[in-house]
Amino acid sequence: MKKISVYRDSGIVDISEIERFENKIGYEFPSEYKYLISKHNALRPSSECFDFNCNGELDSRDVSFFGYGESVNEYEDIEEFQQEGSYCYEHIVVIGGAANGDYICFDYRGNPNSNNPPVIVMLHDSTDENNKMLICPVADNFELFIESLYAES
Repeated sequence: MKKISVYRDSGIVDISEIERFENKIGYEFPSEYKYLISKHNALRPSSECFDFNCNGELDSRDVSFFGYGESVNEYEDIEEFQQEGSYCYEHIVVIGGAANGDYICFDYRGNPNSNNPPVIVMLHDSTDENNKMLICPVADNFELFIESLYAES
């Protein structure tokens, strides 16, 4: 996985905090994600932008990862941002957000037992034919997602 330059973070967090959350929600996160976030809790990378295709249109977003434990505030706490209810599909785990309010997520819909799920963006102000937040694929896994990040010019 490529080296990440840090714009800001909340310092380190014990990996047991991440694993506690994994156990609570019943999904296993990629080891690369757990390692990165344990070193840079609530990470905002310097190269924060990524591109994706949505309904045949190229679009882009930025990412700030949510964090774990007592060192993060309510606006960074991963537990506060999990989406449930009628506007979100099951087996989606929110791991970060974009400045416009969209969600960066792990998508376990294809395989709830995966430890290397695809990364998606879930658009908070667009719905699909099921009246759920529109989902657009971003990367086949977390490592490819990190590889796709670039600095806004």
